[in-house]
Amino acid sequence: MLNGIASEFAAACQIQGQATPFANWFRLEDTPHGHFEHLLRGIEQMVHTKKPAYPVERTLLTTGILDRVMHSVQQGGQTLMSPELEIHYQPSAWPFANLREENYPS
Repeated sequence: MLNGIASEFAAACQIQGQATPFANWFRLEDTPHGHFEHLLRGIEQMVHTKKPAYPVERTLLTTGILDRVMHSVQQGGQTLMSPELEIHYQPSAWPFANLREENYPS
């Protein structure tokens, strides 16, 4: 990763059954890998407080939903039930998501 050298990249692939390749262009955020910033802050908070920044059930739900969506797409858009994702949890107060860096709690 050459930080400061490139702020965009592209990818292309041949999709089975399609004559035309698929191509996409991506523009990165102003700060390299900024999309990991909030995850890193959560990990840092957990290390300092010895408590998770948010419930692990949230990760289970998001990965479970993505799994169902990808399998549904692969099966032609078929509706897939997901009773194992009937999970309830108490959300945590996550202070970092909408704050500028200079306003982060210390």
